[in-house]
Amino acid sequence: MKKLIILILSIFFLTGCANYHELNDLGIVSSILVDYKDNLFYTTIEVIDEEEFKTYSGIGNSLTNALNNALIGSSKYLYYAHLNALILTNNVPIETTLDYFLRSPETNNTFYLCITEKTDIYDQDKNMGETLKNILERVYKDNFFDTIKKLKDKNTDFVLPILDEDLKVSKLNLYKGNKMVTTLNNNELNTLKLLFGYEELYIKNGKDDYIELSVNKIDKKIDIKEKIKISLDLETTVRQITTGEEANNIKDVKKIQKRYNKEIENNIYELIDKLKTYQVDVLGINNMLLNKFHNMDKHFYDYDFDIEVNTHINKKGLLIK
Repeated sequence: MKKLIILILSIFFLTGCANYHELNDLGIVSSILVDYKDNLFYTTIEVIDEEEFKTYSGIGNSLTNALNNALIGSSKYLYYAHLNALILTNNVPIETTLDYFLRSPETNNTFYLCITEKTDIYDQDKNMGETLKNILERVYKDNFFDTIKKLKDKNTDFVLPILDEDLKVSKLNLYKGNKMVTTLNNNELNTLKLLFGYEELYIKNGKDDYIELSVNKIDKKIDIKEKIKISLDLETTVRQITTGEEANNIKDVKKIQKRYNKEIENNIYELIDKLKTYQVDVLGINNMLLNKFHNMDKHFYDYDFDIEVNTHINKKGLLIK
């Protein structure tokens, strides 16, 4: 019994609290910005400190050194488990940087990634990390873990959203492996979101005179035979119409649907052609080919495509087909 008591007491004394920090000593990291130039990493860390938003910057020849140097200016122990956003410039080596955060035991895997065209994005009166997370999860749903899976999958490629100076996303960087190969414009971004099956999406036909539809539901099918056929079935509602057509007139609605079908089909063909040109598979078709044929004798860019879009406008609870 005496030995047992000594053993129990030893457990309490030996375990200690080396990693314990009072809540008041913690600075919650909400976002991190990383730049790379002249073989040096430049980091800016946004910290929530007693309901204030502070930033600390560091430079180093490695990401570890740059982040550690940023800590020098903070009296807090920085806590990364609630990281919302990682912001990268186009100069940053993607694979090296993402591998660092993948290996880091301190960060979560649910933060969002984006590319910035400017580095002075921080607002001392706003939680930029949370703001960016809310923007990015609406525009492009893949978080860090989703992106890492695609980066490590040799048959799949990925995109990253680009923030403009107004913190809006209208373009995407397209990556093959860990190399950025081209940029998708706003029209290509919206077309890709349709192919990803993102709902609550707005599509606009025309400029001065236009019709804007809200996409409420997307059914997507990909059929692989001699060609690859992509079929989209869209349930929509009219948000705005300035063409003189009437959303409650069946003939007008059928004309609108036909016009949208043609335009979306053309947009998809143009996007597929661009993906084939750069041999970049962000749609996961290569893995579908591998599962079907158990080899990769042909890739998605070796196939011709057939695109079929059927748009249905829902008016006052009635689906018009």
